[in-house]
Amino acid sequence: MAPGPQIADDSALFRTRLVSVVTELGGVKAVTEVGDVPAALDALQGARPDLVLLDIEMPGGDSLEVLAKAKEGKSTIPVIVLTAFP
Repeated sequence: MAPGPQIADDSALFRTRLVSVVTELGGVKAVTEVGDVPAALDALQGARPDLVLLDIEMPGGDSLEVLAKAKEGKSTIPVIVLTAFP
């Protein structure tokens, strides 16, 4: 998988908008989009994204597993956790 941001959110519309915003920032070569926990975990397998945008409430498991996977091995991958909850 090419380096770049990984966007993990169960809302396809929100992911599409985030992709637009991230690519408009310039310098982004690839964006990986996934809509559930298993897909997010698979996307992190062997990957070193530059940034992970992670919805904390996604179907298919616990999003905190994705956070733990992104941070395992003292990883310095920045993770921004997204939520619609207060």
